[in-house]
Amino acid sequence: MNENLTLEATASQWGMSVRSLTRLFQAKLHITFIQYVKMLRIIRAMELIKGTSLNMTEIAYEIGYSSISAFSNNFHQLTNMRPTEFKSMAGV
Repeated sequence: MNENLTLEATASQWGMSVRSLTRLFQAKLHITFIQYVKMLRIIRAMELIKGTSLNMTEIAYEIGYSSISAFSNNFHQLTNMRPTEFKSMAGV
């Protein structure tokens, strides 16, 4: 998850054009590639928050964010809570 995943590289890896992969994401998942990557990263962050003793900065870097504020903002966008709120709710 801490790799820099790009639409172009992913499309190339799967032998597809960028346009075809974009259409596939929209048709099957009804979200963009970027939204999908953000969602995967936040799900992984939730697993790390619940299952490790890593602090929020370490988790942010582990899942591919170089900024704790960007991580926190994206987490909030997708879950309607901050990572620290999730941690206290999860009882960790």
